[in-house]
Amino acid sequence: MGQTLGIYFLLLLGLFFLGLSVGAVAYKFGRLVCARLGSIPIRRMVIGRGPVLVRGRVGDIQVELRLVPTGIVVTCAESASMPKQSAVALHLLSGVLANILVIGLIVWLHLVGAVPTILRNDIGMPLIIPQVGILILAQLMCIASSVAEPFVYAGSRQIKTYREGTTRPPISTRSLGIVRISYHVARHQRLNNRGSHRKVWAALQRELARGDLTPEEEMYALDWLISDGLTPAPTFADPLLRQKLDEWSEQALRLGPKVRTLIASRGSVLVELGRYQEGKALLRTVVFAKGAPLMDSLLTRIFLARAEHALGNAAAARRLMVEARTIARSGVRGPAPTAWMGRIQREAREMHSRRRRIRWRFGRRSLKAHSKLSLPRLRFLAMDQAARSARSRWSRAMVMFSAAMAGLLIGFFLILGLVPEPNQSAVATRAAAPPDNNPPPDPQLNEQVVKVPVTVTLQGGTLHKGEFVLTTFKPNGPGPFPAVVVSHGRVGSQKERAAYGRAEFGRSWMYYYWTLRGFVVLAPTRIGYGVSGADIDPEFAPGPCNAFDFAPLASAVTAHIRATIEYAATQPWIDKDNLLLAGGSAGGFGSIVAAGERLPGVKALVNFTGGIGGSSQYPEQPCNPQDVELQLVKAARRGAIPSIWFYAENDRFWGAKLPRAWHAAYVEAGGTAEFHMLPPLPEDGHEIIGWGYEHWRPRLDHFLTSMGFAPRKLPGAPRPTGFAPLGQAPPVPALFARCLERYDVFLKWDVPRAFALSPTGDCAYAAGELDVMAKSLKRCEERAKQACKLYAVNDEVVWVP
Repeated sequence: MGQTLGIYFLLLLGLFFLGLSVGAVAYKFGRLVCARLGSIPIRRMVIGRGPVLVRGRVGDIQVELRLVPTGIVVTCAESASMPKQSAVALHLLSGVLANILVIGLIVWLHLVGAVPTILRNDIGMPLIIPQVGILILAQLMCIASSVAEPFVYAGSRQIKTYREGTTRPPISTRSLGIVRISYHVARHQRLNNRGSHRKVWAALQRELARGDLTPEEEMYALDWLISDGLTPAPTFADPLLRQKLDEWSEQALRLGPKVRTLIASRGSVLVELGRYQEGKALLRTVVFAKGAPLMDSLLTRIFLARAEHALGNAAAARRLMVEARTIARSGVRGPAPTAWMGRIQREAREMHSRRRRIRWRFGRRSLKAHSKLSLPRLRFLAMDQAARSARSRWSRAMVMFSAAMAGLLIGFFLILGLVPEPNQSAVATRAAAPPDNNPPPDPQLNEQVVKVPVTVTLQGGTLHKGEFVLTTFKPNGPGPFPAVVVSHGRVGSQKERAAYGRAEFGRSWMYYYWTLRGFVVLAPTRIGYGVSGADIDPEFAPGPCNAFDFAPLASAVTAHIRATIEYAATQPWIDKDNLLLAGGSAGGFGSIVAAGERLPGVKALVNFTGGIGGSSQYPEQPCNPQDVELQLVKAARRGAIPSIWFYAENDRFWGAKLPRAWHAAYVEAGGTAEFHMLPPLPEDGHEIIGWGYEHWRPRLDHFLTSMGFAPRKLPGAPRPTGFAPLGQAPPVPALFARCLERYDVFLKWDVPRAFALSPTGDCAYAAGELDVMAKSLKRCEERAKQACKLYAVNDEVVWVP
């Protein structure tokens, strides 16, 4: 039976889109394979479009399966070293090779009759050649796209600026996130109202949180937010954005350390935040750069002028403001530049404090000369601005069409000719120095670093004997002291684990909280991290995300805790019969499992946000939380000790429901755990140790006291008198009102702390430093001009009327 023209056209169109879908999957899959062969790291692979059906991980690659299987998106990750030119060429050519294989497969399947011929003429005869032709045409379109897309993307108006100075080859392709961002930015530029502005804010921050953007797109989004946050107009300025300027500009500069517009943005933010010397150092490197857009030249001069004025160089500040006014009048248009022009005028009036001398020094002609940039520079800026605005979508379409017509040969020469050789020496010299994660031991903190032998189980049951680095802190005195074994959390990638350094808590809550209560702090750096060696990872969880097995991590943490306890038993300054376990995140989870082993001398456990399997890209959706619950239940059944658990409502990894479920299962299986769900904390509830200190400290104090670990008394402290409860305002006559406020602040400080009163009602306090009693008395006497007495020391009232 024949086909009508309409049916024939629909079938032809359907075959074309089928071929496009198959071709897209093929060339993306080819890129994935060749990237792995060429050691180009892959961050993410998305199969299809629409709502997410399944999400998991295959090795280091995050994989998503979506509702409509129309193609694959492969996102390359940043690597520590630049890939070789041959690897980049193979990666770019891989899509072509994959589509060629598909073409061969299409021809072969039709020759052997393995696929039906759905196209027929009006008398019902099969049309094999048109069917094969339309499928091959679809593959040729995919080939053209795979060859041209990276170069078109790298040369696009939005992205080219952020590839300035980079040696990173053009292996990235446009993500769907930048399409959504471009729509909201263009809509906001057209409407220019608060509603469109709020939407573009939300879109940019939402896309940044998703993690789908390429490095160049992420730089573009961050730069837009930074520029918007610095804009002085009330229509655009937003206090919430200004609070994040420092974080955003620093993140953008890490992504593009050579991008001039990002350097200028970072310098402007530093000036806006009052760090004038740092901002000036950055802005001076880009202020007179050739080829900069007019808007960048304008903002750079404004903020450099502010820095110069703040640092006392008024003449340079006035000269820069004159140049900024000239640029603003030379062709930059729009509401934001208008607002900047108003700011130029306001700040120029503030800087012209010596008006008469300036007018005398610069006559009318001289002032006119100073008010203008050099003609070649201004002309170059205008030409560059016009060239940027002249690019259009039609030119990019012509590039893709030319690539499609040229075929595979031209594509091959494009790859060989346009992919630059990465400049390894430039990358090495410009790379930022990593932070010192392994500082030398501090004798003032009684800090020591030793190596302890341990045996851990690797994948497949193989035993590995090695040594890990153990950092110890002890209070002043001979001891013996009770001790707490503090286990750190987990970072997944080998690069992050190698850069971990040493679990060093000498300048954090671990040192101050425990040592001031008379505890020795034992902080092991587990094998697989930093100074203990990151070549092997005994904590690796095999399998897909929804089937992760966290038993290896629990076993590794337990082995290190056991080895630490064995070391502690050999030290005369440690009370081996009074030991505690503590840990955060994966360290808290591993400590709970280790507590079930009934280790010698361990009396109690402190768990801060314990868990494993979380990812910042998928808030409150950790991998296989059922296995976490299973490991906790097994630990409770083996034998549990008294414990206290701390979580927060806005934990980005676990949320509020999972910790409650884990605790309920643990207690039901026989465990003993005092559970505390803290209210939402600033930024992220997973950082409960720092952000939630004032919430968990009194609860932990009460728990330790109930276990027989009373707060340590300061040497020379008066005896408690019971004059009044510590939490009550001092019932002292004629007490100044400001002292009531100071006492509330005093109660929020951790020990050591001391509060002193004068007979006339004045007061002072000292906290978090050495000799708090002497310092509080000294400050009180300086204010009251008479002798003072101690009212409270640490957690006890010592006042004697």
